Amino acid sequence: MLLELPWFRISHALIASSVLMLSAHLGFLVHSTGSRVPLCMLGVGHALWRTAFGPGLALSLQNGTETFVQPTHSLLEGSTLETSGPNNANGRDDASRACQARVSSPGNKDRSLLTPVGFGLASSTLNIAVGIVANVVPFIESKAGFSGLELTFASLSLLAFVACIMFAWSWKSA
Repeated sequence: MLLELPWFRISHALIASSVLMLSAHLGFLVHSTGSRVPLCMLGVGHALWRTAFGPGLALSLQNGTETFVQPTHSLLEGSTLETSGPNNANGRDDASRACQARVSSPGNKDRSLLTPVGFGLASSTLNIAVGIVANVVPFIESKAGFSGLELTFASLSLLAFVACIMFAWSWKSA
């Protein structure tokens, strides 16, 4: 519901979520507020991030396929379709060759393959990150204790904040 407000965009939600997560981990580190306030901030931060990440990824993929993908050539450049029979000299029929040319033509706005690939890469990256963090957390906790663990999470939240600022800046410039 927050994302429907005109002044609260996806980039604002991502920045707010990273600020809430950073504040929560710093609150856990300081121990001045108890555990309820940081846990609430962490829950709201994760909910905001999860709500904004999906639509933000979809918009990024949509904008990226329109602006950054430029084919270098067309398959039909300098050639003509042969209509003498069902197969041409290359062994392919004219319909499949024309379909291939339509997919790779410079004026074509249909980049339907890039969206699933983008979602797949994003999902794979998130799953790999979760796997790495889950295996590194016990090592950090055994070496540095709870404070080292919270410093690690706070630094990851700070890194997420910087990434969200760069994301918002890239959307403004595009």
